[in-house]
Amino acid sequence: MTPPNKKPNAPQEPGKHHWLRYIFSFVLLVLVIWGGFRACSDAGLISEKAPFVIAQQRIMNTINLAGKERNAEAFFKDLIYKIAENEGLKIRLITVSPDLAFLGLENDDYDAIVTTLTPNANNMHHYDFSEPLYRIGAVLIVRKDSDVHSLKEMDGRVIGIPREASTFFDIGFYPNLIFYGYADDIDALEDLERRQLDGVIMNAWQAYVLTQGLFKGKLRVATDPFTDDGIRIASLKDSRFSRNLALFDRGLEKVRRDGTFQDLLNKWGLVSTDIWEGDHQPAPGEPVILK
Repeated sequence: MTPPNKKPNAPQEPGKHHWLRYIFSFVLLVLVIWGGFRACSDAGLISEKAPFVIAQQRIMNTINLAGKERNAEAFFKDLIYKIAENEGLKIRLITVSPDLAFLGLENDDYDAIVTTLTPNANNMHHYDFSEPLYRIGAVLIVRKDSDVHSLKEMDGRVIGIPREASTFFDIGFYPNLIFYGYADDIDALEDLERRQLDGVIMNAWQAYVLTQGLFKGKLRVATDPFTDDGIRIASLKDSRFSRNLALFDRGLEKVRRDGTFQDLLNKWGLVSTDIWEGDHQPAPGEPVILK
């Protein structure tokens, strides 16, 4: 009961300090939840004991795979897992959009990416690269009966080359060659077959597909790639995956030697660009292919 002559306390409206307390509690809760997710994410992706996470781009749009894009993705997936199994590396592959691949790498969302980026003086200070999983550099195609086995033997001759050649081949290093631009690969190879051209330059993937298919027995690849273009794994310089690149490269060399590499190419209907019929001697001043 209320003592005589003493009124009960009236209910008080929440004051400003109450609202501040609610806001502070809410912010603290959000930070705790975010920290939990962040910890789980870091533990699953970039912990030293966690599997290496490698991001594979959905479509490698820098090269023409002639409808074999999904086959190529499956091939690289099988190849990477096989290397990891042989060398005792724990690896998990994920698929990402090409537009976000390097952004995710920079943000430590994953350890490495499968990419067509070619090592050069500008990017090698920031990224480390594996040996090529698949070579796609420029090669020379000649007629089957030609005795040419190197680009230097083509001085003064007419060579068909894609109009966008600057994206993969610097014609400035070959002043004694006569280049004729073309828009269609098939047209160029048909002109070569008809002896209207002495040779054709294109990326190794298309060259081997066409000379082992539509132009089999008529044309051949005469040289190894002039450029170092290829499908590689790239990681941030001195990252935890970078420290294991030598082990990964060793595993890649093993599967090439023991026949596993060719078996996987056959499984996914791809052609090898590792075997060629000639040599390539760099022209004076020509960039040396990185090994």
